[in-house]
Amino acid sequence: VFYCITNSPEVIWTKTMLDMLQSNVQNHIQGFLSALQQDPYATYTFQEMDTIEYPGLDQELRCGNYYIRNVIENPEWNIENVEEVLQDALELASHTERVNQILLIRACSVLFKKKRYRRKEAIKNFEGFPLILRLVNLDRDRPDLSSENLELLNVSCELIFYSVWTSDENLTNFLKLKGLSRLCNLLWCCSRNVNECYSILTFVLKIVCRLLPSPITRDQVALNTDIIRDILSCLTVGQPFEIVSLAMQCLIELSQEDRLAQAVFKNGGHFYLLDFILSFNPSAAGDAELEKLNQLSVSACLVLGNISGIYKPQNEPLTSTEEKLQSALAQLLTKGNLERMRQQSEFQFIGGLTEAYESPVSIWNESTRNELASFIRSRIQAHQHSQQEEPDTLSFTFSAHQQELQIDGIFLRYYIQNPSWRLQNARSFVCKLLAEIEGSTQQTEKLTLILQSLYFVLTETQGLEKLIVSSEALDQFFVLLSASETTLQSLVLNIFLHATANQACVDAICASNRLPQFVSFLRNGELEQRRILLEVVSNMVSCSARAVEGITTSGLILYLLHYVVSSSDEQLCGQSLGVLKQTKSSSGLDTRFSDATKLFLPAYLVATLDRPANFLHIFSKEIRSPNIVWDSKCRSAVQQHVSSTLSNFQSSNSKEWNYSSVQRLNFEELCGQTIVGGVYLDLYLDRPEARLHNPASFIDECMSTFSSSSDNQLQSKLLLALSNLLTHYSPWAHYIAKQTPQHLQTLLSYFNNTSMDEQALAALLKIIVILAHVPACRKKFHQTSIIAQLLGSLEGHPNFEELVIRTVYLLVKKETAFIKQVLDAQGLPTILQVLDKKGSAAKYAVALIKSMVVDRKYDSHVRQLLAGREQILQDRSKLPQPEWVSILALTPSVQTPYIEPVEADARAQQVASLQRSNTSIQLQVSTPSTAGVPSQKIAPLERATTQPAITHKPQHVAHPQAAEAPAKSTPVPPAKPAELRQQPLPEAIPDASAPVPPVPFDAPPPPPPAAPSAPPPAKRPAASAGRGALLDSIVAGKKLKHVKAPTEEERKNRRNVASPSSGGGDNLMSALAGALAQRRTAMITDLAANPFADEQDDDDSEEWD
Repeated sequence: VFYCITNSPEVIWTKTMLDMLQSNVQNHIQGFLSALQQDPYATYTFQEMDTIEYPGLDQELRCGNYYIRNVIENPEWNIENVEEVLQDALELASHTERVNQILLIRACSVLFKKKRYRRKEAIKNFEGFPLILRLVNLDRDRPDLSSENLELLNVSCELIFYSVWTSDENLTNFLKLKGLSRLCNLLWCCSRNVNECYSILTFVLKIVCRLLPSPITRDQVALNTDIIRDILSCLTVGQPFEIVSLAMQCLIELSQEDRLAQAVFKNGGHFYLLDFILSFNPSAAGDAELEKLNQLSVSACLVLGNISGIYKPQNEPLTSTEEKLQSALAQLLTKGNLERMRQQSEFQFIGGLTEAYESPVSIWNESTRNELASFIRSRIQAHQHSQQEEPDTLSFTFSAHQQELQIDGIFLRYYIQNPSWRLQNARSFVCKLLAEIEGSTQQTEKLTLILQSLYFVLTETQGLEKLIVSSEALDQFFVLLSASETTLQSLVLNIFLHATANQACVDAICASNRLPQFVSFLRNGELEQRRILLEVVSNMVSCSARAVEGITTSGLILYLLHYVVSSSDEQLCGQSLGVLKQTKSSSGLDTRFSDATKLFLPAYLVATLDRPANFLHIFSKEIRSPNIVWDSKCRSAVQQHVSSTLSNFQSSNSKEWNYSSVQRLNFEELCGQTIVGGVYLDLYLDRPEARLHNPASFIDECMSTFSSSSDNQLQSKLLLALSNLLTHYSPWAHYIAKQTPQHLQTLLSYFNNTSMDEQALAALLKIIVILAHVPACRKKFHQTSIIAQLLGSLEGHPNFEELVIRTVYLLVKKETAFIKQVLDAQGLPTILQVLDKKGSAAKYAVALIKSMVVDRKYDSHVRQLLAGREQILQDRSKLPQPEWVSILALTPSVQTPYIEPVEADARAQQVASLQRSNTSIQLQVSTPSTAGVPSQKIAPLERATTQPAITHKPQHVAHPQAAEAPAKSTPVPPAKPAELRQQPLPEAIPDASAPVPPVPFDAPPPPPPAAPSAPPPAKRPAASAGRGALLDSIVAGKKLKHVKAPTEEERKNRRNVASPSSGGGDNLMSALAGALAQRRTAMITDLAANPFADEQDDDDSEEWD
């Protein structure tokens, strides 16, 4: 050291100092040297040598064994006694002049920056915060912003920054000493003097980023929200790039807790971010300052999307503040732009704001953009210059939007022009439309737009129909139906027409007993509206049993019948027939509809409702057949009866119609015919081969008449008609088998009726013969006296012998139980008499007797009665077959009511084809639809920035040189460390992917992260990946492992290497997007890197906060 020239923290030794020492020593021993020349044996007499004052050393500050200036200039020098140096520096700084304080505090920062020293207790638990906080204290009213004090503030903030990042103990101690309030003062004072205080603001914001994850910090910020206002004051257009980025990071941290996010909202944080977003200039190519501003615009969009919850997955609930923010943004940006922000990348979204755009959710043009920018500036100024808080509900409306009807963020006029537009929350839109109807009952034009929009949203979106059948909504709709505006009525009915295709909606309408209100509208509605309503009713009947029931009980059936038999409008007639057809086919076992229609129409005509063309053809013609007699007299009677019944119902103002109180139209009197079971009896007897419409009904009424009527003439006709039916259509014998044995006994009793003529009895015998061939009838004949009645009939009608004996033989042969009836009726002698006549019946008599003997139970008894005539049993002739009548099966097709085939005339077919009405809405809009198509570019926003723009790179203010320093001047504090400087923009690499926020700074916390780029339009990633994961890592405050940070040279090389997936581009904005995309990888690496990136000689295995 003695012979080497050095200038280190431990030793300062220069050539001048060496020469001075040599000169002083030589002067000191000059006398001794002279004595030696005279006397070689002279001895040195010790004397005190004068103190040597080396020039410049008196100006050097020394702590422990180290010179402070050289410690600053040689930060890599290993300090052995760190605690002693730190303690001496703090003690000396507490009472020395300001210039020396700057050096001492800068030296302390050097100690904190070395990782190897952080194991020291004095570093981990820093005791210099009281001194440092005293030095950074500024008076808000009269802040000292002299160049010397600014440098002191700068080095003090640097020391605070590195100390709070060194350990959690330091962070906690700093907060306990109210350090946050001092930072608040610094922000307030320095943000108004950005040019001079650039470095101070940078350090303060980084410190705040480090403090905010701490619960203590959050509690203090919640108690004093001034720091939020001060942070936001740094977030204005014109502020330096790095300061704005750090302020955005602070904003993200503040928004992680709802109470602080609420404070950010109250202080208008979203306005500051929107100001950056609107400052985006698509023509920034070649202008470095504008390109930086564009990067900040993209970052502001990313931050705003995160703090407002727009980037959250849809299934993740929003906080109260996020809901308020999204509500405010929907008003400011319009709902359409807000949705584009959610779906598109930041770069795409901001670029889209530079284009005019009109859609159902957004009207965006240069006028609206400028109007929004002006409003944002006014809100920022209001928050900057006052304690004004942002209200929960924003009162702002674009002048262009005031001319439009907007509900739930949807412009109704544009939505009607483009109803296929995909709504994000159609359910909410429908609810808001329904709520708006109630307060707009007197505004026809507004109601028209609302109802048109409601119709379209229901037809384009499934599953919303139930919303319009609530009790409140139905009340509003029926109020509109009762009004005189036919346009509104048509719209309401078309809404019902769509809703009633849903069974649940129909059930809801029926449950609230709304059919009577429909009936009331039919009475007063216009023709076109009545047509639409019949379509509604048709839908209801087709899917709901309750509606089918209501057609009759509500009296709607009267209107339908009236339109069919009396209306001059063919469309209305055809639609009514269609509804009647549906009601009839859907009635099932419910007979109310059938009973009600038969009050006015013949049964056969009611049956033809299933065939509207046939019904109309028959109704307009004159027909005489066993099934119907119809002429002009009947037609007029029906029309009059329907009209009078409808008039009586309307005059009663009743909501229900009791059809049982209406007298049935007597078609027997009108036609002069006897009608039994829908059969015109005389015509049927004249045409016995005719096929009956409903034989089952005829048989049932015949059996009932046999039991109740004493009219022998009518009974004879019925027996002849029944005989005709079974002769020509034998399967119906199976249906008679379903009658009770009492009915069959009544039928058999007519053999004893002496008033019956021969023809009627012959018909009766034919009926019994046919029934005897049906096994089910034979079973029921067991409970009758059929054998006695048959054999008894031979006394007065000998010509019946063959049929009677043959029938008895059939019964005995098939059922041996009938032998007892023969014996009980003492019928064997009668049988023997028939045998003795040797007629055609004799062989059946022999067969009958043999069949009786075969049965062991009755063998002895029969033989006893045959005493003396046993030779009959010796007859070896072959017995005849018992059955001789073929009875076909009663199939479902046979039981189906028969409709005579007719060829309906052209008019009947035409009217029947009008069952469905053409009720599509013809909506008129004032202008052609151009929704959703960007029309033109918007000129860049021209306005004064909210802060003066900085056109030069801010520099640190130099220390004033120490007065009278002979050795060297006071060292100027170095400029910002390289790792904290703004990185130069790399060579643009064209890429179509979305840009990311600005290049991160090594000092944590990192800038707002972005999701990995994806080709548009890509779905936004879930919170578990991409930008969400990076933001979560910031918020969680996890310990970051010390990984090997790439060198600055490696980073530059990596950024300058073009990605193979980068697409080509022919403009600088595409190149900017590609360059920003390349930084994502570097940013993710930097997030886990040590902020003290200048150290690479420490132990990399240690974990640090």
